[in-house]
Amino acid sequence: MRLPTGITDNFGDALYPVIGGTNVPGMDILSNSISLSGTTLTVSTRIVDLSHPSTTAASIPGTAFLHYVTRCRWAYHLFRSHGKHCSK
Repeated sequence: MRLPTGITDNFGDALYPVIGGTNVPGMDILSNSISLSGTTLTVSTRIVDLSHPSTTAASIPGTAFLHYVTRCRWAYHLFRSHGKHCSK
């Protein structure tokens, strides 16, 4: 099965709120890619700054935890990958 390779995105466009907001580096996704080797699906996501999860969560009212999810639908297959970054 041949999967799509991924996507890239520009730096500095993770605005919250979306209209009129400021950039949130911990939510700024630069690229996302997937690969399949046998039965192992590997998902790679590049985010500008994961070093301050508490600051990222505080930028979004009501948020206590961050959860990064990748979904890819290809033909009749649905792939999901979950990555968590917790803060206190």
